[in-house]
Amino acid sequence: GLSMASVPAPNTPVLVDAPAPGVEKRLVSSNYVFNGNTQTEDIKYDGEGRISVYKDEDDTYTFDYQSKTFLLVTRKDNTTGTVNRTLECSLNTAGAITKMVFKTPAGVQDYQYDFTYNADGYMTKIKGSYSPTDYYENEFTLVNGNVVSAKAYNNGIQTRNEEYTYDLSKKEKGPY
Repeated sequence: GLSMASVPAPNTPVLVDAPAPGVEKRLVSSNYVFNGNTQTEDIKYDGEGRISVYKDEDDTYTFDYQSKTFLLVTRKDNTTGTVNRTLECSLNTAGAITKMVFKTPAGVQDYQYDFTYNADGYMTKIKGSYSPTDYYENEFTLVNGNVVSAKAYNNGIQTRNEEYTYDLSKKEKGPY
């Protein structure tokens, strides 16, 4: 879980000071161990509460909300300071990403994600593609906001079918 202690335990995200009632908590830093090395991630927000900067061990991502329907993310190498990727994101009316186009520093598209949402705003499909003939898809069925099944496809051929059940008696209780 998340800790509000002033000195976090290892692998515990650090939150901004306890917010006033009714105010969202925002993750500002996280440490975790990967392959024996401690990794740190830092997050900054703009005046509207949206992520403006995300920094990990290797790269810094800057989020430029150019309009209500378009977000440009620029990734720079932390060592050299050079741009090594851009992500052009289309946003729906709720502000969720519906399309994410990955481009090289030369501006060449080399990957794309498409995201589909249901009327309640839950993601129901992810499609990742290198080209129209080289792609994968994950589809999700939700009941009461919970994923109850998922299907995976590679190039249109189903490769996986999963069913999920929930033990609601063990649902986490608390403010998190």
